[in-house]
Formats: sequence, structure tokens, C-alpha cells
Amino acid sequence: MAVVCVDLPDRDRRLTPGESVGNWQRSADADDRSVHDLRFGRLVREVRVHKGLRQQDVADRAGVSRAQVSATERGLVEHVSLAAIRRIGQVLGILVSLDGWWTEGRVDQLLDQAHAALVELSLRSMGRAGWVTRVEYTFNEYGERGSVDIVGWRAVDRMLAIAEIKSRIDDVQDMNATFSRKCRLIPRVVARDEGWEPRAVLRLLVLVDTRQNRDVIRRHRATFDAIWPLGTVDMRRRIVRDDPDAGDAGGIWFVAREALGSGGIRTVARVRRPHGARPAA
Repeated sequence: MAVVCVDLPDRDRRLTPGESVGNWQRSADADDRSVHDLRFGRLVREVRVHKGLRQQDVADRAGVSRAQVSATERGLVEHVSLAAIRRIGQVLGILVSLDGWWTEGRVDQLLDQAHAALVELSLRSMGRAGWVTRVEYTFNEYGERGSVDIVGWRAVDRMLAIAEIKSRIDDVQDMNATFSRKCRLIPRVVARDEGWEPRAVLRLLVLVDTRQNRDVIRRHRATFDAIWPLGTVDMRRRIVRDDPDAGDAGGIWFVAREALGSGGIRTVARVRRPHGARPAA
């Protein structure tokens, strides 16, 4: 049975699930969450003490109240805004990130539905065009590690395809930097491990065709043009037709949601409630 230490005015006590003292109450359902909250609070306190700072010092530098710093250190994060917690973390050199656990199923499968559908569609298209493909191609080149969603090889024109598959774009800078590193390393890796000596490289970004993805690209047009300047028509043509004279190229292949079936629509489409219906609890 999980227990938790709380600071009471007179002494430290342990509350078991269901027990209450004053304004404090524990429930079995909240155990896991509170344990993580308390651990985070302890980290904040230990780092603050290690740096020789008072709670008021942290509060002044973070632009929050001392009470918010105190609540955070005691694990009472539900009483402090996420913005305030991040400012406190920034002062102390603690990276605060948000994660979630879905208690009703496997969240990785839910999030990966659209990605898996894009991978499957890309593999089918490349296979019909005569490409030899590798999925989740991992590499470790002198300490630089990673994986590529799809690596493709077309022997007839010695074309190497490096494909990044995204249902949505979250971090433009990180995605572009990571992909550029893959393009630098993968030709050397496949030449050594697969015996593929590429004459040219096709840089491919496969995206679900959504307004959100197009808006991101529109806002960062110059950045995307530096790596993926070509459009869907040109990229599909280069995938389908071999060309011994074609050089390196890169572009974006937008895939309509309808082409992905149910696996792609649920993840990216809006949910509209029928008139008069209530949302599920």
C-alpha cells in the first residue's frame, strides 16, 4: 500500500489512502500521481538547498510568490500553475516537461496510428515502384545513434531514399537538424552495411495533409525549402520513375487523410459532438 509523508503544523505524519487530517486527504486513485508530485517537489528543494538559495530568492528570480515555491517543494503542484513551475525550474536549472499516462489503454498505439498508416502507405508505394526498403533503420556511426523511418534503395539508378514520416510537426528545428544528420550519415552506413553505393539521395518528408501541418510549413517556408523544396507531384514522380540522370533532391509528400483509412483519421481529425449529445464521462 502506498503512503505519503506530509508536513503538518505540529509534526510529520503519514496518511494512508482514505484517511484525512484537517484539509489533507488521500485516496487510492491519487497515489501514483502524488508520489510523482512529491518526488518532483523533493528534487526542487534539494537543488535549491544545493545552490544555497532561500525560497524567497527563487521566488524573486522566477517572478512568483514564495508560497508557490513552498507548495511546489511540498509536491502540491495542483496549486501552482505550470508556467510558474517552469519558471521555478528555470531558475534552478531543472527542465520541466509534461508527460501523460492513459489508464484505459496503450497510449503508444493510440499516438502511433497515423504514423503507422503513413509508413504502410509509403512502403506499398515504394514497393510497387521497385524499391528495396528497410523500416526503422537504426545506425550507430562513431557514437552518433539514431533511426530512420524508411530507407529505400533502387538499384537501377542507384538512388537512395531517406524518408521521415510525420503525422504532425511538433518541433521544426529539432526535426530538421535530426534529419540533416541522418542524411549526412546514412549514405556511408548503407554503403558499408548493405553494399549500397548511392549515386544520388532522395530526401523525403511524408506528412498527413492537414491545415496544421501546412500552416507550420508556411510559417517556416525558407527552412523547409532548404531541405525539402519539391512538392508532392514531383516527389511521387521521382518515387515511381527511375532516372539515371537525376541528382540529389528533396521534397514533401502530402498524403490525404482519406488515403490512410481509419488509422489515420482518428488521430488528426476533429471530433464533433452531435447536437444535444453529452460528452462521455
